[in-house]
Amino acid sequence: MLLLVLQIFSANVALAGTSAGETDQTFTEAQAAYDRRDYATAFTKWRELGERGNAQAQYHVGHMIFRAEGTNYDIREARQWLERAAKGGIELAQVELADLLASRQGGQHDAPLAVFWYEAAVKQGNVKAMRELAGLYSGKPGVPENQKRATALYKAAAERGDSKAQTMLGLRYGAGEGIRRDEYKAYLWQTISALTIAKTDPKESEAAIVIRDWLPWTLSKRQKQAAEREARTWIEKNAAK
Repeated sequence: MLLLVLQIFSANVALAGTSAGETDQTFTEAQAAYDRRDYATAFTKWRELGERGNAQAQYHVGHMIFRAEGTNYDIREARQWLERAAKGGIELAQVELADLLASRQGGQHDAPLAVFWYEAAVKQGNVKAMRELAGLYSGKPGVPENQKRATALYKAAAERGDSKAQTMLGLRYGAGEGIRRDEYKAYLWQTISALTIAKTDPKESEAAIVIRDWLPWTLSKRQKQAAEREARTWIEKNAAK
């Protein structure tokens, strides 16, 4: 009897391993198909896994439906798949679902629910979620205004290298929104933003510098130079991370 139990246990373990292996293989095949732009194959394989409860596959299904890749566009169905993946803890699904709910596409607008899913992604350290949630807390309809929370989120995203959040943080320091007004830090973060942008878009970086210099600062030349040195040091330090 003991031998029989052991044999059954071993068989179940083997089957479980095979099932997991098959899932991994199917997912890999789907990703390979997607990478070579065979969207129909990728969608079919991911949907098969998604219907079996694979949260990562559910995210890809929702993403592809929303983008009409390998299937027809259906915003309601896309939302359903993204919700399943978001509930499964998939960070990108939480962000994309929140993006959809924060917009007014296809009658899916639900600002409070967008806040919920952005918050879930923020807890996982998602930088885009930090920035977008900050925007909602800045005074968007349907969301209780919370300027301190908005500034804290912009700061968190800015410190993680998000150039848009860096710009917003600089503006908030300049205006004293949700934080004590500080022209030096405003100038500093505007400069950091411009230097960050320069890595990918030099022309946009030049435009950011023009905007920074156009603002009515009361800083002395020496203070500006000090902020610029600190900004370069910040960029060099964070580039090494």
